[in-house]
Amino acid sequence: MIKRLILISFCILITSKILGQQTVMVTKDKNNYFEEYSVLAKDKKVKHGSYLKLIKPFWNGLPLNGYAIESVGYYDNGKKTGSWEVYYKDNNNIKERGFYKDDLRDSTWLFFYPQGKVNRLVEVRTNEGTSYEIANARPVVCKSGKYLKGVPIGIWEYFNTKASLIQKFDFDKNELLFLENNDLKNYETGFMGGEFLLNQYLYDAFDFDGLMKTINAKVNLKTGKITIRFTIDENGSIKDITEEINTITNGKFTKRALQSIESMSKMWYSKHVDGKPIASQKTVSFELSVNSETSFKTRVEANRETLTESVSMGFQFKIHVN
Repeated sequence: MIKRLILISFCILITSKILGQQTVMVTKDKNNYFEEYSVLAKDKKVKHGSYLKLIKPFWNGLPLNGYAIESVGYYDNGKKTGSWEVYYKDNNNIKERGFYKDDLRDSTWLFFYPQGKVNRLVEVRTNEGTSYEIANARPVVCKSGKYLKGVPIGIWEYFNTKASLIQKFDFDKNELLFLENNDLKNYETGFMGGEFLLNQYLYDAFDFDGLMKTINAKVNLKTGKITIRFTIDENGSIKDITEEINTITNGKFTKRALQSIESMSKMWYSKHVDGKPIASQKTVSFELSVNSETSFKTRVEANRETLTESVSMGFQFKIHVN
């Protein structure tokens, strides 16, 4: 049994002393989230010390007034530093764990599959203060490796949901070292870590729910899709991005779709034939369905194999890769 312990008040006091500057506690208890962190006493806009954010899903069933952990970590003069953990939305499943230095990912990071169930967040009281514990968590690593100043370095390993190695890639040499059920002379182009990580990255990069908050409510969005074709060259870089279909005709949607594709460069390994890299093409479709009868809620349905959809305020959003 793996148990993650988050010490709120106690850790904040200790961190404030370690970082050596006087801080003031800030607590925000809103309808859909709870946030607790420290700021510099001399500049209350600058976070400095421990940070905790809980979110309250639109559905019921979670303990502790329905809150679930979103993220926990530390700030040093407004920059993320030290250990951080980020969780999947609404379910207390850990998503990633690692270290920051000067607001950039650094050192070893672990990324996890969603567990397909809601983990209980239990309140524990001790002489040191109140803490929260996620009980019976059994996360499975989907990828692990190191960063230097926010850039992946060295050898990264990728695993399936049974914790078996499926890929190994050397970012320093830009070389695929292992690919499950394939020799290293002949294989198709692929995303680092496989389909699950590709879908997860695209949903996170597009951030449909965040985009919806920026669109004027008076805008009349219609059901449609944006299909984009692109080339993955011999080095795994993306080029020749072409908008093939666009029936959504919303500038913000189009811009976000193009940015999502552009940001995937160097996240692919190229096709190989007889040991030689060859350029190949992929298409991604961003599909929007409008249904005024859809209940007002936001979710990303996730299991260990795929992310399926995001629903927000009567809109259903899906991504397909071919």
